[in-house]
Amino acid sequence: GWSLPLVYREVMASYESIRKGRSLAPDPPRPFRDYILWLQQQDLDQAERFWREHLKGITSQTFLQLDYGPTYLPDLKLDKAALAAGEHQQHQEVTLSVETTAALSQLAKENNLTLNTVTQGAWARLLSLYSGEQDVVFGTTSSGRPAELNGVERMVGLFISTLPIRVHIPSHQQLIPWLQELQARQVE
Repeated sequence: GWSLPLVYREVMASYESIRKGRSLAPDPPRPFRDYILWLQQQDLDQAERFWREHLKGITSQTFLQLDYGPTYLPDLKLDKAALAAGEHQQHQEVTLSVETTAALSQLAKENNLTLNTVTQGAWARLLSLYSGEQDVVFGTTSSGRPAELNGVERMVGLFISTLPIRVHIPSHQQLIPWLQELQARQVE
């Protein structure tokens, strides 16, 4: 998502130069190997300690109880054997209205949250409802472009990190303080 516009811009600039009979001498972007070298200089022991502490107590992935739905959908019954055989599978796409999206964006802005935090909080709550667990783990991807690496914004390459997100779903806590705590933990 980040690299494609960079490549496209370079291709179009080259095309325009050729079309107009001009020579093109763009500033070369910093090579991706510099990012790899930067990665190799990171303290892997410190990172391992962080993740071991963050995930301490998690013994398995969050399993969804697919033989029944959440308590607010008591008529939802799914056959595990049929699901395992690939039956009853479907793709469903839900698009939020412009008004709902604007309201969620406003909620996030008013409370110094990112829309990503609001979305991940909703997903964690949904996983909790379906799994019956108060402590859920799911994966997310994050752009790994380190701000301290000069020229990284012009580099072409894959900078994505896949990270586990661990979320504790409190039984009695107000939404906004819980989302603010979630966001603070994600910054770590």
